[in-house]
Amino acid sequence: MSLMLDDVALLYPDQLVLEFSPQQRDRAWKETANFKYQDASSRWRAFLNALCLETMINYLQNDSTFQNAELKTYPDADEFPYLWQLINGLAITLNQTRLIIIPSEDIAAEELRVDQEWVDLPEWVGNYYLAAHIDVENCFLRISGFASHEQLSKQGHFDPLDKTYSLEMSALTEDLSAMWVMWELSEEMPPQVDSLPQVSANEVAHFIHNIQYERANILRLAMPFQHWGNLFINQTWRYLLYSYPEKNRS
Repeated sequence: MSLMLDDVALLYPDQLVLEFSPQQRDRAWKETANFKYQDASSRWRAFLNALCLETMINYLQNDSTFQNAELKTYPDADEFPYLWQLINGLAITLNQTRLIIIPSEDIAAEELRVDQEWVDLPEWVGNYYLAAHIDVENCFLRISGFASHEQLSKQGHFDPLDKTYSLEMSALTEDLSAMWVMWELSEEMPPQVDSLPQVSANEVAHFIHNIQYERANILRLAMPFQHWGNLFINQTWRYLLYSYPEKNRS
């Protein structure tokens, strides 16, 4: 453990601080280079998420608390590099409990900001939402706290412009042991949220046709969430979004 990491651990004694190697950092960067992202910000988001995913998986696999837990990602890990060009975050399930981890390079961020898909889509909703701050240069990740789905959805602020829920960092619980105790005491299924009203494929196709020259990440903001969500939860349509429209990729 580096001196820098020791200092961080002392500064945030109740928070989880994890180290990753320069080799892991370089590998995450090279792996995300294999995908043609829509823009530089999407590529950087994918890099941070890939680094966060490997670091968290290593931690959970090597901590004795979780040695008997079934650990999976949602969606499948192979889909993540494509997903990250549209939204930020990753989901890991421990048995039935789903953790949504939201990475950020801003180590002084004042809020946890979560894309609406992770909060309002029944198939994607999580039990707990973790704020992960990544210091790329000094090779460490800090989980500054967590919030429950109920806390984020009811106490958080919803921004209709970028379709995110946000919650001040001061409202998060820093000590993850409280979350692990609840996890050990009960098998928590993901929260129940209302399904989106169904829309027809023709309705969706008509809407896309009207804005067909937009990139998919802009399409996400332009479409009503009811339309976008129905696209997003359908794996076949979601794969089409990852490459839509191909000619507009930079």
